[in-house]
Amino acid sequence: MANFANTTAVLLLILDNVSFEVSIFGFTRGVISTLGAIGHSLTIGTFVSMGLKDGINLAFLFLSLSDLLYLISITAGSFSYVFITTELLTNFKVCFLIDAYGVTVFFVNIASGFYTSVMLVTTFLSIARCLSVASPVWFRQHVSRKNIVGTFMVVSCCFCLCTAVPVLVFMGISPAFDSRTNTTRPMLWISPIRKFVTNITWTLIGSVIPLAVQFILTLCVFVMTSYLKKSLQFRVMHAVVPANTNPNGNISENTEVNTEVKEKFKFSGKELQIIKQLIIISIVFIVCNVPKISLNIAKFAVPEFITNGKFGKLYEILDIVRDTFQIINSSCNVFVYYNYNSKFRSMFWKWYR
Repeated sequence: MANFANTTAVLLLILDNVSFEVSIFGFTRGVISTLGAIGHSLTIGTFVSMGLKDGINLAFLFLSLSDLLYLISITAGSFSYVFITTELLTNFKVCFLIDAYGVTVFFVNIASGFYTSVMLVTTFLSIARCLSVASPVWFRQHVSRKNIVGTFMVVSCCFCLCTAVPVLVFMGISPAFDSRTNTTRPMLWISPIRKFVTNITWTLIGSVIPLAVQFILTLCVFVMTSYLKKSLQFRVMHAVVPANTNPNGNISENTEVNTEVKEKFKFSGKELQIIKQLIIISIVFIVCNVPKISLNIAKFAVPEFITNGKFGKLYEILDIVRDTFQIINSSCNVFVYYNYNSKFRSMFWKWYR
């Protein structure tokens, strides 16, 4: 037990002297977010050129736009780390007109709002696709319509604004004396009320929603995978046995049931592509969401596991790891679109060559 305590003390001492701003994760997330933003810019152009006749394509476009705005915010915040690092490495002998830390905090909070949109749209797409395989007729008549999808997008935007704006309202950048540089320059200002606001909003978008999304996506992946297996079994069976015969070679008496089974499991090539696409996107999101959920659970279990607590440095480093996984989630969707959507692939090269 004493050895464990000594090891922990040494680890905390090392972490206390390591500037997380100059860590490898800070550099990595800047590179990934920049490349991801470029990829989504091309993706949005491709989706627009494909046309927005289908509600699901509209939802994919909105997801790509949310990913793009999130990655742009992260990229801007990563650039501000360059100025923070420069000041730290020169022991503030080199300083800038504005405190870069305040700028970074602003971009981090803005990015959080856009990532909430990513979570909501990803969940909507997964639920919609589950309904399409479980009840295809009802799905085509209701969920896939553009006005339904458009309404959800508007509601999603309003929800993201309601959770992000209150946090941003109670903070700002105003002139203040900086003892590190011995100068007066614009620095981050935070209202005492903001802590109360963030406790509510961050509990909602940082803990409640991610846990709910994790559960829903896991369930959706299970359902879609099950239906894919049944679809494969159905195709194999009907490749050998005629549609109106049973496995014993007799004519099926209940052709109505046969037709219903066909409707449910005989997916077209396009539908199979979209289902596979959603399964991959959902699995990637589930994996990349694990660090976020784990960090939130640790915060509740260990009260000192916060930015200004006893384990502050460790929390900051793990928070960057969490942020890096979120960036990877938003960046890799471009490759999923390209690999699992033949129309997107052909239109991409037609549009950009």
